[in-house]
Amino acid sequence: MPAELTAARATDLEEEIDALARRPEFGKLLRSIRIGGGETIPAEVVRWLPALRAGGVVFGSDWSILPGQGRVDAWNRLEGRPLVLQAVASVLADFDSIQRAQRDYVHLLEERKDDLLDLYPIAGSYVCGEDPKGRPFASLSEQQLHDLPWPYANVPCELHVLERAEEGGRFVTETYSTSRDFYWLAGRDLYLPVDGGFLLVTSFGMDVRGVPDSRGDIADRMKSRLVSIQQDAERRARR
Repeated sequence: MPAELTAARATDLEEEIDALARRPEFGKLLRSIRIGGGETIPAEVVRWLPALRAGGVVFGSDWSILPGQGRVDAWNRLEGRPLVLQAVASVLADFDSIQRAQRDYVHLLEERKDDLLDLYPIAGSYVCGEDPKGRPFASLSEQQLHDLPWPYANVPCELHVLERAEEGGRFVTETYSTSRDFYWLAGRDLYLPVDGGFLLVTSFGMDVRGVPDSRGDIADRMKSRLVSIQQDAERRARR
């Protein structure tokens, strides 16, 4: 279900970043710039590297989910605002360190204590194996409780996570929620390997029932998450 829900998405940012990541010199330039090197940046990549210099997050164009176009029925009946944001960040760490950074629930609760009241994996939800084409996958569900300012009630969210390999071996994480407090919530992370780490390209959107969340709220949530993953994964990789 999550793969179907998020597969019918705009791919402009993924395609642009993928093309850059495949350039042999891109990863070396990125790593050098992140540690303060002074290399000359080719014109065709100048848009991205300075923005990623200090571990920044770069946003691509927004897009809206439209009914039809081969989407599964859940999207055709979508309520609420169909806005999806795209962003990219660099993570100079191995894949295992990145995954551990996203599943260290004790650390995440401490780091996000201002807006996250609870977070834990749901017992019995973890499944792993291979798909019919022999590609690995793993899935689990998480229970979250988000703290909202008065006068809004706290928002529980059961988040379903699917990690899988796409054609060509690229890893993707798909997320979605069916919690009744959301009109909808879904996301996709694409891991593009570069020298010394990954470019993490994220698409994410949500609409909470009865809460006037703005585009800026969603962007802030995405940026906070990407910076957290980057900092924690790079710290783990240095151990």
